[in-house]
Formats: sequence, structure tokens, C-alpha cells
Amino acid sequence: MSQFRRDDLPLLAVIVHDYLRDQGIQTLMQYARVAYIGPPDSRLGRLADVFIPVKSLDAIDAEESLRALLDREEQERGLRFDALLAIRDCNVLPAATIAHERGWAGPDPKALLPVARKSELRRWMDATMPEHLFTEVPHVRFERGMSEASFRSQLGDFAQDGPAIFKPDRGSCSFGVTPIEDSTDIDEAWASFRACDGYRGGDFVAERRIQGTEISVECAIGEVILAIQATGYLPKFTGSFAEAGHFVPSDLDAEQLESAITLVRAIHEGLGLNSMITHSELIVRDDGPPALVELNPRIGGDMIPELHKCSSGLDLYAIAAHIAIGRTVDPEFLTRPGPIGTALIRFVDATKGMVTVKPGAMSPLVGADDRVGLLFPVGARLTEPGTNDERPAFAFVVDRDGESVDSLADRAGEMLRHVRVVDADSMATC
Repeated sequence: MSQFRRDDLPLLAVIVHDYLRDQGIQTLMQYARVAYIGPPDSRLGRLADVFIPVKSLDAIDAEESLRALLDREEQERGLRFDALLAIRDCNVLPAATIAHERGWAGPDPKALLPVARKSELRRWMDATMPEHLFTEVPHVRFERGMSEASFRSQLGDFAQDGPAIFKPDRGSCSFGVTPIEDSTDIDEAWASFRACDGYRGGDFVAERRIQGTEISVECAIGEVILAIQATGYLPKFTGSFAEAGHFVPSDLDAEQLESAITLVRAIHEGLGLNSMITHSELIVRDDGPPALVELNPRIGGDMIPELHKCSSGLDLYAIAAHIAIGRTVDPEFLTRPGPIGTALIRFVDATKGMVTVKPGAMSPLVGADDRVGLLFPVGARLTEPGTNDERPAFAFVVDRDGESVDSLADRAGEMLRHVRVVDADSMATC
């Protein structure tokens, strides 16, 4: 830890959460001392200069809670923060507001207001963006406290026109998200709506599912856009909203890639976003312009920064640290000589139950750049199957010899064959 306690480096408070598993964020410590703020069980606590546990910052009053927390740490422990960085998107606006009050670097809070709610961003795009740049996504909002009869009627009418995704209006992650194939899924959506009452305000939105290829675009912005790069997505697990994995570079053709990047650039410039890194998810279509799934005002999760670092050398963590503390980004972090290889991560499909590992599961490493790991310890019990937050293990594969994405995905799957989640009812037979 002593190598990170340099008084000449600014103290950057980074807001994390209990399911952030990315170890690559420790790269931030090369450019700033770091105080992590998050729940007591955060896996990143052992890496921090200062670890500040909190019960929750995932609430509608996160700004007030965060401001009180920073004040307390400054008064009681003598910490003098120089900057604030939110890793979880629901905390970006509160963090930006506080940073603006204190004269720290960070995005303009006013520019973030349309991003805070998915429904607001949809309305802004429909009213502002040129029609030829994007495919409009029909949507309907469900306000907290509405009656069950109104809920079922409204969602039922919407589902008649095609498959949809039902999700909280604020923030991202897959908690509370329900795929709607037809009216038979309304029971599950209503259960999510009731279970999430008050969660991030309690409002939900249903959005039409657009057919096409899912990708994300990572965008780093100082005063101007510094770097912009696409990430490919493996097909989701059958019957699940949970993501199966990602790869870099994406396999889009040049025209598709240009259309996606053009849309993301136009959205960022139109909103006036600056001094931040964003993670935009899109559907690229063969017969029309791309559709925005959501714009997340934070660095991508699921080890996406590590994928880009291994593939092209683009260091999103280093860029994030420099932007957060108000430094000019060193050109070496933006150098992209072109893809030097393909990097891919694949997850185990989680089901409710206990994480089990067969002997030897931690040693099926094919090469120096390949690894398999656990996001949850052996014996952990998973209670929310089918979400992005309950994936027990991953395989990370890097290839520089022209191996196809499909082949890499198969290799990653083979690496994960010893790791699984066993339902409690079947434990006696294992």
C-alpha cells in the first residue's frame, strides 16, 4: 500500500458498489491517491488508501448522503479530497453536483440532467436529434404508486406491438429488468415493479426491443472528445437478460461502426457532456440507423477497460483518473496504433444456488494472456439468477494470431467448464 501514499498526488474519492469486481481500477492509483467509498463488503476495499464503508448510496437522496459522508471524513479523519469520481451511473449526477460546488473538475451537472432518466433522454433525442442519425425507440413510463389495474392495462397494450424491455427509469444494471416477449410476462414485470418500489425513485420504463447487433461505444471526453471506441457483445444467454460477454475490437463493418460512433458523438455534443467517460449501448441495424439502448455516464463495467487495454493499448482507467482530477490527458494514453489483437471475456450463466468448482478449475490457462477467475467465492449462494450482478465466474482470453471471435468464445467456454452454480435442491447429488 505504501507505493500509493504519495503526498504529491491528489486524493481522489471513487464511489464504488458491492458488485464491482473489476480489479483493473487499481490503475487509478498510479495517477492519484484513491479513497474508495462503498458498502462494507466491496471487494476493492483492500486496494484502497482509505476505505469508507457506507450502507447505501443507491438511493434518491444519494447527493445528501454523499455530501454528509465527505464532510464527515474531512472533519473526523482530516481527509482533504481533491476530486470525486462515480463508477456507478446513479451516483454520477450527485457526484458532479458536489464537485461543481467545490470547484473540482467534473461534468456539468446541467448537461447530465437528461441522462439521469431513460425516459428524459428518449424525449430529448426525439425532439432534438436529426432523424437520419438514429432509430426511434418507442417507450412508455410507469410512475411509482400506479395501480395494478392501470399497470397491467398500459403494459399489456404496449406488449401487443412487439417484444419490449421493462426496467428502472434511473440508472443501469440489470436489477429489476424484465424482458417482455408477450402479455404472459406482465406478472413478472408487476412483481419487479412492486419489489423495486422506491428503488432509484421507483419509476420504470418499457422500451421496444429493436432487432440488430448489440454493441457499446466507450467515449472519453475532456473539453473535447479524446477517444471513442466500440466494444462487441456476445449473444445474451438464452431466455435471460444477463450479458454473456464482450470482445474488442468489435466485428462491425466500417459503415456500421461509423454510424454508431457518429450517433454517440452527436448525442454527447448535443448534450454538452464533458470531463467524463461514458459507456453507450446501441443496437446496430442492417436496414436503418442505429438505436440507442442507454447512455451510462461512467466507465464501462465487465472488464471492458481491460479488453481495450489488451487489444489496442487504450487505457480508459488512466484517462478517467486524469479527467477526474482536472489534468490534461497525456497523449500516450490515447495512442491507438490499431488493434494488436482480440480480447474477449465470457461469463458463466448464473442460476440460483451455490457456486461450485471442480478440482483444477483455476489452472486451465491456455497462454500468458488467458485467465479464468471467480467473481464470487466457492460456496457463495446466488439469490438473483439471470442478472448481470450474479455471474459467478469469467474467462478472459487474448489472441494476437488472428483467431476468430467464435473460436475465442469457445475457448473461453472450455476454460469455464469446471465452474458452475448448483441449485440447492440438487446439492445432495453433487
